[in-house]
Amino acid sequence: MSAPVSTHYCETALDIAEEPLALAYRLARSGAFHDYMVYENQGTWSFAAGRLAELRLSPAGIELTCGPLVRHLPLVKGLPAVGSLLASLPLRGWRAYGWARFELADVLSGATLPAGSGDLLFLVVPAVEVRITDGRALLRASDEERLEHLAGLVRSDTGSPAPGGPPHHQCRGLWGLPGRRGRRGSRHRGRTP
Repeated sequence: MSAPVSTHYCETALDIAEEPLALAYRLARSGAFHDYMVYENQGTWSFAAGRLAELRLSPAGIELTCGPLVRHLPLVKGLPAVGSLLASLPLRGWRAYGWARFELADVLSGATLPAGSGDLLFLVVPAVEVRITDGRALLRASDEERLEHLAGLVRSDTGSPAPGGPPHHQCRGLWGLPGRRGRRGSRHRGRTP
């Protein structure tokens, strides 16, 4: 895990003039984040980075890691177990970002895959998140220090595009996929107790 466990997110909102994709691209290129994800849904852009928690589902079972907490469940519990594990997180107001392989549907229908088939579902609850809608960016971070750093990066728009300019395609689902791009990402919203 790259970030200590927090029970809530610190938040601030900023007005921005920069295009959402350009801002996400600039944050990704800043070098401040080892892993990140960019996601767009109905005009709302999200940039998420770092890991407060991660969930992996494979033929071997389901594993949730959150700081020192590691929980394992057998795969036979299926997707309801994913929801139960995520609901047990000691965090409020989280969002999970990630990806699922097509083979997940086969396994949930009763097919078996070899044990070494790798992850079928991978979700991350990020340490930092920027959600951009209509010229406004909502910044969320696991602590004040991260929030201030993130706000500084968002405010540092130089007005000129980064070297190479923003990409003309969307990269989604980058976590857990070294050297691979373009998997479709998914987002799940956490419940606030």
